[in-house]
Amino acid sequence: VVAPSGLGHDEAPTAEQDVRVPGRGEGGSARGRAVHAVLQSVTLPAAADLDDLARLHADQEGLGDRAGDVAAIARAALAAPVVQRALAAPRYWRELAVVAAVGGRLVEGYIDLAFEAEDGRLVVVDYKTDAVVAPDRYRLQIGAYAAALGQATGREVSEGWLVFAGVDGALRRIATIALRRDKRRRGG
Repeated sequence: VVAPSGLGHDEAPTAEQDVRVPGRGEGGSARGRAVHAVLQSVTLPAAADLDDLARLHADQEGLGDRAGDVAAIARAALAAPVVQRALAAPRYWRELAVVAAVGGRLVEGYIDLAFEAEDGRLVVVDYKTDAVVAPDRYRLQIGAYAAALGQATGREVSEGWLVFAGVDGALRRIATIALRRDKRRRGG
């Protein structure tokens, strides 16, 4: 079993990634786990409970003094055009579990956000809270998510997006995915 989030990562973990809280997510930094937990549970579309959730999840990750950063990063991700597209879509799913055989390997993971585009095809969005924007580093991950979702649903996944969110905003990148037949860059 391979987790898509571990594909394409050969670097040693940063000091922040070494901070682990028992019972919480396997990978990523404490800040990243807190932000993802907020994005998973915030009431949408208004996000009125975002600050309360940021305090809760920052505390659970041992980052109580950085709850403001967690909230700012979550707000930046929610403001990304592709996320706004998802919220306006006919259907969207957060933290969608996928398990599928892809390329002879069993792929198991959670897609941060998936939605049904206007044309009925599916779109995959993955949030990143890294300080360094390196979309190529995540190409395998988003491709594995897209392949697993396509296989599990029998539907075409037309787009894969990386949303790099930080306290100063969000930068989005479209990731080329193997299943894409339509290579146009759509507004996202």
